[in-house]
Amino acid sequence: MTDLLDVIDELTKPKVEHVAQRTDGGEWIRTHTVDLPPLLQRMHDAVWPSSNTDTSSSSSKHERSPLDVSALFEYAKMCAAIGSWCRILDVKPTRDPIKDLRAWYAATLKVNDFDTAWYLREVRKWKHTIEAHLDPPKAFEAKAACPICDTTGWGDPYNGGSSWPIEIRYRITDTGRMADETATCRACRTVWHGHDSVMELADELGERHAEPETNDNGVILT
Repeated sequence: MTDLLDVIDELTKPKVEHVAQRTDGGEWIRTHTVDLPPLLQRMHDAVWPSSNTDTSSSSSKHERSPLDVSALFEYAKMCAAIGSWCRILDVKPTRDPIKDLRAWYAATLKVNDFDTAWYLREVRKWKHTIEAHLDPPKAFEAKAACPICDTTGWGDPYNGGSSWPIEIRYRITDTGRMADETATCRACRTVWHGHDSVMELADELGERHAEPETNDNGVILT
């Protein structure tokens, strides 16, 4: 259950990051250390970003940060699931998701034939959901039809749709490299995960949309 504990640690324990500072030209300046709260705490803070949101606060309503509804929805689902998991294993929830998740994990160690794989998938989804919310990936559209469904449009272009269905998402690491690349056809829901898969997709799209070779008279060569 080491993998499960690793993800739970990321959700419930503080983290130290070494962040590289660079100039606008990409030259390295120095590295400084940042202490980050647990992911669940950071998601909680994303829901209520202002420290002056309690009823006793002297700040006026217009000075307070707005509630992040999308973060609240995801955070509430996580807290509800943790509470449910605790009750299944006779662990009394405290309404502190960090304490409750760790208490739940300790209880799972006493369970025979525990379905680690299912719970591991769930907590990994939480981790990815929180990270995506805190640090949204960059995205762009591939100007080509999907090679799977051959669609050249997606949804209503006047209401959130687009002329191109494939969206590519990625992150930039501290070293300036692309990472976590994913391509999704929003029409047929085909997904390409990882750098190699996305590069293969790019090669295929390039071949499909390459201009045909012609002779001196403009006749297409087969």
